[in-house]
Amino acid sequence: MFVDLLLDTGAYVVTVGESLASGSFISPEMFECYVFPYQREIAEAAHKRCGLLSTHICGNITNMMSRVADTGADIIEFDARTDFDASWPSNPREHLLIGQCGHA
Repeated sequence: MFVDLLLDTGAYVVTVGESLASGSFISPEMFECYVFPYQREIAEAAHKRCGLLSTHICGNITNMMSRVADTGADIIEFDARTDFDASWPSNPREHLLIGQCGHA
């Protein structure tokens, strides 16, 4: 698995870019079906090796933030289109949220 290759080289964090997993492109149901199980698998693989997973999703993920957190990602990166204030309470675990906190 790609996670193993990265961690074998000494990386501590595995980063996955999921640009098309955005709520700007797909529904929460599509996220659940086509993204969630694979993100979860990557997170579990990284955690087994004591690594972290950082997930970047472009666009608006406000309505999917809690499910992104449920994948097991340790770091969630998002764009300015995501409403940080609305997303923070739906982030039930300790995650590092990285994003632009203003709407253009």
